[in-house]
Amino acid sequence: TPAWQATGPGEWVVRGSLALDRLARLTGRQLRAAADYTSVAGLLLERAGRVPAVGARFDLDGLELEVLEATTRRIERVRVRLARPA
Repeated sequence: TPAWQATGPGEWVVRGSLALDRLARLTGRQLRAAADYTSVAGLLLERAGRVPAVGARFDLDGLELEVLEATTRRIERVRVRLARPA
């Protein structure tokens, strides 16, 4: 499985293990990182406080992230979309 795949204009499916700096280069949006996480999965775990369920959605720094695939222990795949301006 590739680390990321474009699925449409302004939309990607990425592995949970994808580095946040790589995601920023893909999307053109800078996500706020922290010392205790560097990956997409780490960011979502921090926000949710646990492994979020499949279908959970997060709006972060101009991006919409949706958990597509997860086990009880880790986030496997996430859909990332550029947020539409309000």
